[in-house]
Amino acid sequence: MGKEGPLLPERLRKLDLPETAIPTADLRALEERDDVAHVIVLLSIETGFGAVSERFMIQFDDVGYLLENSPQGWEIIEEVDGEDKTEEELLSALASAAREWHAEIAEIASAASGQVFDDETVEAMNIELNQELERKGYGHL
Repeated sequence: MGKEGPLLPERLRKLDLPETAIPTADLRALEERDDVAHVIVLLSIETGFGAVSERFMIQFDDVGYLLENSPQGWEIIEEVDGEDKTEEELLSALASAAREWHAEIAEIASAASGQVFDDETVEAMNIELNQELERKGYGHL
């Protein structure tokens, strides 16, 4: 297992994430841990070895993270404090952060490429998020 970016909190370092994309099945297995409430895959890619994920959310009881794989390893895109939030409220806040990140990615890609990425593009980026929420019984978020 690999090294994480220098700013990952201890809780995430203990997950011992590989430096590169992580198999989706391994991410889902993290939910078996007592300290992990939810893992939501946001960007998976089919490879010859199965599906791997380069972007996901992980929710503990009191905090949630939106993580993305970068050349330096796993990077925290957003940290959501769960204090004074129910499990569902924290998951909802994480889902909102992921949707905002997807919109920001589309803007960055538009500026970099000169192409215009519209709302349909952003919605397409949210397909896995919506499917994962539905799979967990939180489709209303």
